[in-house]
Amino acid sequence: MSDNYDVRNVFHGPAPKIDEGLRLKLAGKILLGIALIATGVFIWYALCPSNKALENIFELVKIGVLPLATLVVSFYFTKTDL
Repeated sequence: MSDNYDVRNVFHGPAPKIDEGLRLKLAGKILLGIALIATGVFIWYALCPSNKALENIFELVKIGVLPLATLVVSFYFTKTDL
């Protein structure tokens, strides 16, 4: 069995397009959600720095969640059409 798949054989018809305005709104909502979660965790950690579980959550947000913002921005500012 081959692991190579051609998308054109699976989906027929024109490729779907995402409207630029809708893409901007989606990116804005995702970035706002990430910013609210990160800010909440940072404030919570500042109030209780001795909590080990909260320290782990803080590290997860700092190392794992914040880079998601760059992915969202790079998705919006892509040069190719989807």
